[in-house]
Amino acid sequence: MKFAHTYHQLLNEEFPSTWIDSAISYKRLKKCIKRIQRELASIGLDVVKLRLLLNSQPSASDAVENSAESAAQPGIWKYTLDGCDSDSPDSGVEPKKFVPRLLFAVDEVTGEPLDARLDPVTKRQLHKLALAQSLTSVQLFADERPDDPSDLRRNSSSSSSQSSISPDSRVNSMASAFSEGHTYRMVSIPITSDSEFFRTLQHQLTNIAALQKSEKGRLTSAITDLGAVIEKVAKPTWHGRSTHDLRRWRKIFQLYLDSRIFVSTGEKDHGAHNYEQAQKSWGRFLEQLRKSNLEKDFAVRESHKALERFLEINFELLRSLRFQDLNGLAMAKILKKFSKRTALSPRPVPLLPLSLTSPLLTHSLSRSIVFVLSTSLLSLIPQLDDHLCPICAGIAYLPIRLPCTHVFCIRCVVMLQRRNERNCPLCRKPVVMKTSPENLDWDHAAWLRKWFRKEAMQKHRENERASAAETMTPVYSDGCSVM
Repeated sequence: MKFAHTYHQLLNEEFPSTWIDSAISYKRLKKCIKRIQRELASIGLDVVKLRLLLNSQPSASDAVENSAESAAQPGIWKYTLDGCDSDSPDSGVEPKKFVPRLLFAVDEVTGEPLDARLDPVTKRQLHKLALAQSLTSVQLFADERPDDPSDLRRNSSSSSSQSSISPDSRVNSMASAFSEGHTYRMVSIPITSDSEFFRTLQHQLTNIAALQKSEKGRLTSAITDLGAVIEKVAKPTWHGRSTHDLRRWRKIFQLYLDSRIFVSTGEKDHGAHNYEQAQKSWGRFLEQLRKSNLEKDFAVRESHKALERFLEINFELLRSLRFQDLNGLAMAKILKKFSKRTALSPRPVPLLPLSLTSPLLTHSLSRSIVFVLSTSLLSLIPQLDDHLCPICAGIAYLPIRLPCTHVFCIRCVVMLQRRNERNCPLCRKPVVMKTSPENLDWDHAAWLRKWFRKEAMQKHRENERASAAETMTPVYSDGCSVM
């Protein structure tokens, strides 16, 4: 099944009409490519010949030695995109118009194309273009008719003298034009369909960027509203006695973070995920969520609706990622087809308008929304992994903040001092023996009791048992200053 049919079928099945109207019109761009081929064929330039002319770059000395058989001279043929410094669609400024141009070199005096491989019909057509663009007034062929009658009278003698030149000497003259320092001019071949191709693609990418910007704003607003609800149903009181779903939401968010749905920090799949990767990770998350029965255990009614909205937002983000991947693939394929069918690849290849590297296709919307999720939503429910003591890997309760600002639980700092270890385990600064009860972070301790009440109480009991055991068999060094 051809890509064009599959692409438009997927668009119609999975996305609303407003999204489809903004998507890349693959079929329309293919029609532009066919018209470009017909325009080039009308002047005797098929894709094989044009690719040879544009890609062959022999040196000037080689061209002189092999004048009759040589390919295009250096710089004789060139395909450019004027106006490539377009503004980004996200800047709010209308993108600058750009015009693709196929250029060829002609002798500045005679207007004759400086390419030995062109057949007579193509040379005749190209020379007419030079006359039409007023780059020369010399007639090389009997059937050429300049627009200005005075030009015809003025150049009649030049025309007759040119007609007396033999074909072989004319070829040698063209081949050695650059090496002998002859001046030349670049003539533009007016191809209207390639301008339409790039204008259409630019317009569609601008629409997609606007759509993605709108979706980002909508999803960000939805995440902010959802965050207010989750904060209400999950936030505990200072004594931890109110009815809330803190533990359930913490477990949900932990499952979500471990699933690495849209962005991963792992070695194998580091970076933003494409749709297929995200879809698989999303399926695993839903399966784990179903097995955990967390939704059935909610203590607050609003938590059920909040979870449904959380899942909806992620589904919408998946759909947006799917749309992004489809359009990115469509753009890559249509540009490849453009180059293959017409040979008109801009030189150098990276020379493309900024609007053809739209934020849609270079910066993942999913990464932007995941960042909003992490900062505005997931951060509402603190995770235990962010508050562990680096030494014992348990919750850092009661927390001691060393002069170097690193935080450890009080028990571990006491043990460091009793072993007369002076350096911080993380930064190796000699600050351990300078630590005293004044370094206890009581505010942070109260915060840990609020958000991790069970873990804090368990750590407190462990510390008491350890202190009781040491009281029965005291083995102290002289260096301890905390206890």
